[in-house]
Amino acid sequence: VIGFIRPEHCLDVARAAVSIHRDYGDRSNRRHARLKYILAERGVEWFREELSARLGFRPDPPRPLAWERHEDWLGWRRQDAQRWFFGLRVVSGRLAGAVLDGVAEAVETLQPQLRITPQQNLLFTGLSEDARPVLEGILRRHGIALPGELPPLLRHSMACPALPTCGLALTDSERVLPDAVASIQQEAAAAGVGQERIHLRMTGCPNGCARPYTAEIGLVGQSPKLYSIYLGGSPLATRLAQLYSHNIPLDKIGATLRPLLRAWAAERAAGEAFGDYCHRVGVDALRARFQEAAS
Repeated sequence: VIGFIRPEHCLDVARAAVSIHRDYGDRSNRRHARLKYILAERGVEWFREELSARLGFRPDPPRPLAWERHEDWLGWRRQDAQRWFFGLRVVSGRLAGAVLDGVAEAVETLQPQLRITPQQNLLFTGLSEDARPVLEGILRRHGIALPGELPPLLRHSMACPALPTCGLALTDSERVLPDAVASIQQEAAAAGVGQERIHLRMTGCPNGCARPYTAEIGLVGQSPKLYSIYLGGSPLATRLAQLYSHNIPLDKIGATLRPLLRAWAAERAAGEAFGDYCHRVGVDALRARFQEAAS
């Protein structure tokens, strides 16, 4: 955390931060050419002083941050007194085939504004009351599920592209997310928590582009069809998860999580999320209780 800035200073601060990266970053090595490495090597206080010098003023002291949600507003929501917006769940972020055809028809027919979200979804904005049944009709005609019709785990999951388009990928992610989610959803249903929300993130390598290390369940590809499982992140993605198991085959992920989901169902406090339960009990304790006992 560097400091608090006011809206009128946003562009100046962005320019100054980029110029620090330009002048001090390792631009000869693409893997090392990130601002985070400058911060790690020179320190936050150095960065704060350098930023202040380039701005000509010192940012205000940091203010406390409180995150209230970690999801998109899917489905229908009021935009203002006259207009609506609709959040469409785009599974794995794959805008292709029937989904692409349906979105294209909706855009051509209704002429909405579109927003692309950090959770890989689409928001159709600026819609009138009359547009609501038209949009739903178009989506249903193309076989696109509305958000409320999706299983909770699929609605709140995300994957990186991975194979075959990412040169760093070690295994699949985007293409196999629906299968992994289906196996976990089946185990959750069997444990009696099939309608509970769990945030899951999956990546095809340890670089973590889909943010698995802050998810309640993080699946991180290590080699073809083998994944590490991370547990204990928070529903708001404000806490790091911890490694639970390593090199789990894709088709064994659901079974590996089975005893954990059953324990959560039986032992959770009122309203306690899966990630919060794993954090409270402790990932090491859960590993000793279930993983090591089964080996």
